[in-house]
Amino acid sequence: THYYGFHEFNWPVNYLHSIKDSDVKADIKTIKEMGFNSIILLAAWPEFEPEIGSPDEYIYKKINNIIKTAKELNINVFIRIPYLWSIEGDEILQRLAYALIDYGDYRKNFLKFIADFRSRVVVPNSNVIELFGSWEDFYVVKDLFFSREDCSSKFYNVCKEIGRAFKASKGIEKSEVALRGKNFDKFMSWIDEEILKISKEIGNYGYEARVDLDPYEKDGKIYW
Repeated sequence: THYYGFHEFNWPVNYLHSIKDSDVKADIKTIKEMGFNSIILLAAWPEFEPEIGSPDEYIYKKINNIIKTAKELNINVFIRIPYLWSIEGDEILQRLAYALIDYGDYRKNFLKFIADFRSRVVVPNSNVIELFGSWEDFYVVKDLFFSREDCSSKFYNVCKEIGRAFKASKGIEKSEVALRGKNFDKFMSWIDEEILKISKEIGNYGYEARVDLDPYEKDGKIYW
């Protein structure tokens, strides 16, 4: 189960800033009593590096404290990285999109962040089982490509570069792609190809397969 604190003001986009150290043990103990043996923590790149290359030592200390507390209670940890949403840092959407399409130094900086995170968080904690990514985060490329049709000033460059990268790879112009229409399948397949490439570069990295519907039982069988 995901853990980002039980207080009403704890939420995924700022939980490492809002969780009180004094609450962590009780929270995780409650999770264990509910029958869970693992928790998922979210790691947004801009939260750990508000400015690229400048780590937030407080946040690294905070996540390590949560993981160490989980270990004391025999709880394993999976870490979703990079989580797309954070109220900390700058250019959160652009950072990940640029990294995925390998624009400028963003890919190099992203891989360095993952490597630093692994050495500072994963290696010292034996109960961290795996780092994994989610389609929900990497598909920011699709969202920027389609929902920013006017390439507004804030997203003008990233919108343009996504189109340029897609054309360079598949020979198809942005104007020739329609949401759930013409060439949409080719565009989405291209994103998946890029996700696979960056996942291989990260190494020892899982990828989320998620079912959002809840199962239900009928006549002794499980249905979705």
